[in-house]
Amino acid sequence: MLREYVGRHQCDPANVALINASPLVDLVEDGSFLFDPIGTQDRVSHFMSDLAREHPLIDVFTLSSTHLPWLAGFFSAAQPDGIFLDPAKDIVSGLAAGHEGNGIVRGLVTESPRFDLKSLQAMLNSIGVDIPLEAVTLD
Repeated sequence: MLREYVGRHQCDPANVALINASPLVDLVEDGSFLFDPIGTQDRVSHFMSDLAREHPLIDVFTLSSTHLPWLAGFFSAAQPDGIFLDPAKDIVSGLAAGHEGNGIVRGLVTESPRFDLKSLQAMLNSIGVDIPLEAVTLD
């Protein structure tokens, strides 16, 4: 689907590289980006070095996932001359327009042995986010 989207919106799709950054998602999910910033920087820097070797002309990157924006500072440090776009900023600002809401925020989360509610709460606390979390199961 992404390849089709690029084909519809880019005059020369060959100028767009579709890069799978999934190997970096764990850095957010397991809290490494908060609790092991040096190790996180090493992994992001290695990823970006490999990417630069494979695609030396890339200079604009989009952080198009729910996880990658959390690593924006690490990407910028790894590629200081790169331009990093965060589409989530536009989406969030668009949500605020015309929607006052009720002021109640609830965090509904799923758990696994590797990713439990207590660990997520610790990550949120470390960045100053106070959201009550409630474990849910999906059928």
